[in-house]
Amino acid sequence: MTGFLVDIQPLKRYREFRLLSAGQLVLYLSAQLSQTAVPFQVFLLSGHSTVQVGLLSLAQLVPSLIGTAIGGMLADTRDRRNVIVFAQLVTTLSYCGLLAIALVHVTSIWPLYVVMVVSSAVSGVSGPAQFAIASSIVSAEDIASTSALLMLNINVMLVAGPAIGGLVIAQLGFAPTYEIVIACSALGLLMILLMQKVPPASRGGPPLSLQAMADGFTYLRKERVLFASFAIDFEAMVFGMPRVAFPALATGFFHGGAGTYGLLAAAPAAGAIAAGFVSGWTANVRRPGLGIIVSVLVWGGAIALVGVVPVLAVAIVMLALAGAADLVSGIYRNTILQTSVPDEMRGRMTAVLFGMANGGNRVGDAETGAAAAIGGARFAVWSGGVACIIGALCFAARVPSLLRYDQQRALAARIDSDTTHESS
Repeated sequence: MTGFLVDIQPLKRYREFRLLSAGQLVLYLSAQLSQTAVPFQVFLLSGHSTVQVGLLSLAQLVPSLIGTAIGGMLADTRDRRNVIVFAQLVTTLSYCGLLAIALVHVTSIWPLYVVMVVSSAVSGVSGPAQFAIASSIVSAEDIASTSALLMLNINVMLVAGPAIGGLVIAQLGFAPTYEIVIACSALGLLMILLMQKVPPASRGGPPLSLQAMADGFTYLRKERVLFASFAIDFEAMVFGMPRVAFPALATGFFHGGAGTYGLLAAAPAAGAIAAGFVSGWTANVRRPGLGIIVSVLVWGGAIALVGVVPVLAVAIVMLALAGAADLVSGIYRNTILQTSVPDEMRGRMTAVLFGMANGGNRVGDAETGAAAAIGGARFAVWSGGVACIIGALCFAARVPSLLRYDQQRALAARIDSDTTHESS
C-alpha cells in the first residue's frame, strides 16, 4: 500500500526509470537555465525592451507546437529512446550556438531568436517521447507513482532553475552560464543513452503524415473521458492562471515591488513541489476523473480568493494551494492517459496534451490581459477563478463518464493487454 509521502519505489525497482528520471531532471535544469538567461540577454541587448522579451516568447510558440506534433507521431512509430536522444542532441548543439553568441559578444538580438526557435522546436519533438516512454518501462500499477515523480521533477526545476540561473548570470556572466547549460544537457543526454532501447508496440503506417495526425484526433474525439480530462485542463489554464496580472497585483493591490512580484510568481510552483513530496496517496485514488474535477474546483476557488483578499500572506498561500491542486490534477490526467490509451497512440495523445498546455498558457495570458483592461487586475483574477469553477462544474455535468472512470478497472485491462501482447 502506497504511503502518504511521494512513492519512490519505481526509482528502486526500475533501472530504466531511474535513468529517465535523473536524465529528465538534468535536462529540465538546462532548459530552465537557458529560458532564464536568454530573455535577460535579449532585454539587455534591446535597450531594456520588455516588448522584445515578449516577442521572444511568442516566437517560440508555433515551432514548439509543430515540434510537439511531429514528436508525438515519431513516439508512436519509432524507438522512443532514440527520438529523445536525437532531439536532445540537436538541443545541445543549439545551446552551443548560445555560447558562441556570448563569446563573440554579438550585439544583435536576432541570432538569439533563431537559436531559441530551433531549441523550442526540437524540445517539442522530445517532450511526447519523454512522457510516453515512462509507461513502457514500468508496470501498470506504478504508473500513478511515476507520473507524480515526473511532475515533481518539472516543478522542482521551475523553481530551482530560474533561481540558479539568476545567481549564475549575476556572478559569472552569460558565457559561463551557457557552458553550464551545455554540460547539463550533455549529462542528461548521456543518461538517456544509457537506457535500453524502447521500440514502439506497432510500426504500422508512415511516421510523419497528415493521416497519422488525423488518426490521433479521431481517436481523441471518440474517447470522451480522455478528451474531457484534456479540455478541463485547457479551460483551467485559460481562465485560472493570472500570471500576467501578478505585476499589477504586486505593486497596486498589495503595495509592494519586485520582491512581492517574485513571491507571487514562485508560489504556485512552490505549492506544487510541496504537494509532490506528499503525493503518495494519489496512487490509491480509484476515480482520477473525479479527482481532476475536485482539483480544478480547488484551483479556481484559490485563484478567486487571490483577487479578493487584500492580504499578501493569504494570496501566497492560495497560490501555493492552487499550484498543489494543479499538480494533483496533472498526476490524475497523466494516469488516465497512460492507463487508457493504447501504446500505438500514446505518443500522439501526449503531444496533444503538451500542445494544449502550451496553447492554454498563451491564450490564458491574453484572456487575463483583456480582462484586466476591462475591469482591472483584481477583476481579471477573481473572475478567472470563478470561470474556472463554472467550467469544472459544466464538465462534470456534461461528461459524467469522467467522474465514473475507474482506475483499477483500467489498470486491470492494461495488465491483461500487456500480458496478451507479451505472450503473442
